[in-house]
Amino acid sequence: MPDDGYNSDRNGFDSNERGRIFENGTDRYFKDREKGYVRDSRTFEHGNEKIQFDKVKDDRGAISSIEDKSGRIGGPKDVKQLEVVRALLAKGEISQHLLRSVAGESISKPAQEIINELVRDYPDRFTHEVIPRHVAREVWARGLQKETGKQLELPGVGERAREQKAKQREEREKRAKAAELARAAAEKFKKAQRFLQGVTRGRAEAPKVVRDRQAQEQAERAKQRESKAPETERERVARESAAAVLREFPFPVPGAQAPAREAPDAATVDREAAKEREVREREAARKLEEVNRARDAYFQQNQARMTEQERLGWLGQGASPLGAVLEPPAHGSERQRGDRGQGPDLTRDKSRGR
Repeated sequence: MPDDGYNSDRNGFDSNERGRIFENGTDRYFKDREKGYVRDSRTFEHGNEKIQFDKVKDDRGAISSIEDKSGRIGGPKDVKQLEVVRALLAKGEISQHLLRSVAGESISKPAQEIINELVRDYPDRFTHEVIPRHVAREVWARGLQKETGKQLELPGVGERAREQKAKQREEREKRAKAAELARAAAEKFKKAQRFLQGVTRGRAEAPKVVRDRQAQEQAERAKQRESKAPETERERVARESAAAVLREFPFPVPGAQAPAREAPDAATVDREAAKEREVREREAARKLEEVNRARDAYFQQNQARMTEQERLGWLGQGASPLGAVLEPPAHGSERQRGDRGQGPDLTRDKSRGR
C-alpha cells in the first residue's frame, strides 16, 4: 500500500507508545470518556487465560468494553484476546464489545475467522469498526498532542499538580459528606424533639382528657335516665292511683240487676248504712288525697310539654283526667240540694235496703 502518511506518522515509536497514542487519540476523537468509558485495570478471565481491555464502561453492572488496534491484528496475543471475548459474551460477563482497527492494516486468517464468527453470532453485541486511514491520521495527531504535552511538563510538576487536585477533590467530598451527615442529624434531632414535646403534652393533658370524658359520659347517662325513668314513674303512679280508686269505687254497670237481699229492720239498716258511709267517706278522702298529689306532681313535671289548651283544660277540669272520683261522696242533704259532684252514689245501697 502506498504511503499515505499514516505509517510515516508512526515511525520512531515502539509498539507500546503507538498503542498508547492511538488509544488517547480515539478517546478524544470518538469522545469515549464522555460516553462513560474509562481505563480500567480489572482482569477478565476464561479458563487459564486473563486479559484486559483498553476502556471499560460499567452501567449498573452491564459491562461494555473497547479494544483499539492501531496496526496489525494476528499475533498470538490478539487471537487469545478474541477467544476470551467470545467466551465472555457467551457467559454474559460483558454486554457489548467494540473492536477498532485501521483500514489497510493486515489481519491474520485465524483472527479474521474469529471476528467473522463474533459478528455472525452476536450481531447486536459485537462490533468491528474499521477506521479509514485519513481518520486514523487525525486520531493519531490528537493522541500525539496529549503525549507531547506530557513530555513538555517539568519532571514531577504534573504529578504533584494532579495529586493536589485529587486531594482537593477528596477534601470537597469529605466536606459535602460531613454537611449531609450534619443535616441528617439535625433533622433526626428535630423529629425526636417534636416527639418528646408531643409525649410531654399528652401526659400533661391526659388527666383533663380523662376527666372530660368521664364527665361527658356521666352527663349522657343522666340525660338518658331523665328522658326515660321520670316519664315511666309518673305514668306508673298515675295509673296505679287511678286503678286503686276504680277498685274502691266501681261504677254500676248500666242495665245490671242488683242482687236480692233479705229485708232487715229499719233501725239496723240505718246504722249499717251510716257506718258503711262513714268508712267509705274516710277511705275515699284518703284515696282522693293520694290521687290529687299524683295529679299535681304529673302536672308540674309535664306542663312544659303541654299546649296552652291542654294546660287550661287541665287546670279547669277540677277532676282527674283518668276518670277517677276525686271528690268525696256527698251527704244525703247535699245530694238533695242538687249537688252534681262526681263520685259513686253512696245512698243507692240505702235505698235498695229500704
